[in-house]
Amino acid sequence: MSLKTASFAILIILLNIVSTSAQTNGSNDPGPGVPHELARWRAEHYSNVSYDLNIDITAGSELLKGTDEIHVTLDGDADRLILDWRTPPAATGKPQGTVSELTVNGTLVEKINEVKDHIVIPGTLLKKGQNVVKLNFQSPIALSGSAVTRYLDREDGSEYVYTLFVP
Repeated sequence: MSLKTASFAILIILLNIVSTSAQTNGSNDPGPGVPHELARWRAEHYSNVSYDLNIDITAGSELLKGTDEIHVTLDGDADRLILDWRTPPAATGKPQGTVSELTVNGTLVEKINEVKDHIVIPGTLLKKGQNVVKLNFQSPIALSGSAVTRYLDREDGSEYVYTLFVP
C-alpha cells in the first residue's frame, strides 16, 4: 500500500468516525469542526456561495478585525444556515473572538447562536433562494492554536499573519 493510499484510507476512517458521532450525539446541533454529514448536508442545500471579506490588520496587533458579507442560495429544505466560526478557549488576559452586528436578509439578529465551532442561523430568518448574511468580527491572532496565526521571522524581523479560510 502506498503512502498516498494509506493516508486516504486513514482519512476515510476518520471521516466515518466523525460522521457516526455527529449522527448519534442526540442533538440537531452540528458537531465541532466539519463532520462528514454536515459537509454532505451543506452540499445538498447550499449553492452559489460567495464572500465579500474585508479585514483590518495592524502590525503587532492581538486581533484581526473585519466584516464579511456572505451570499448563499438555499433550497426549500434548508431549515438553518451553519457558518463555521472557531475561537480558542478563553484565556486570562487574552482577547477573544467575537461576532457582532449580524444581519440576515436585512434583519438584525438579537442573539447570535454559537454552537461547537459554528454560528447557527435559524430558518425563520432565511428564505428559499438568495440570502445575504452580514457581520462584523474580530479574531485573536496567536503564535499557535488560533484560527489566525502569527509568525515572527527571526532572520529578517518580518511578521507574517496567516489563516486557513475554508469557504
